Amino acid sequence: MHKWDVYPYYRFGLCYENMRHAPGWITEKLFDCMRANCIPIYWGAPNIADFVDPGMFIDRTQFKLNAELESFLMDMGESDTNRYHQAIKEYLSGDRIKEFLSPAFADSIIRVLRL
Repeated sequence: MHKWDVYPYYRFGLCYENMRHAPGWITEKLFDCMRANCIPIYWGAPNIADFVDPGMFIDRTQFKLNAELESFLMDMGESDTNRYHQAIKEYLSGDRIKEFLSPAFADSIIRVLRL
């Protein structure tokens, strides 16, 4: 089974990067979750807000304890959920995501390798 098969059944998805303290280290985890219409709970790059709107994910670093995060998630109402989904939709259809798509990745490789 693939995450694309699983995420649509859940309201939230854990998007924990392997390197949490590396600025700019943002992998597919966040974007896969958003594309599946699942609200990401993100724990990773400390400068994530430089790349994506903080209104479209739940920042795990804002909760000291798992119980605090659990309470936040359990108390989230439909209007809050809709706000996250709207922010995700706007991001995915906007220009800011382009730097994480295949053409930008290919351009980076070409630039670094001076091809």
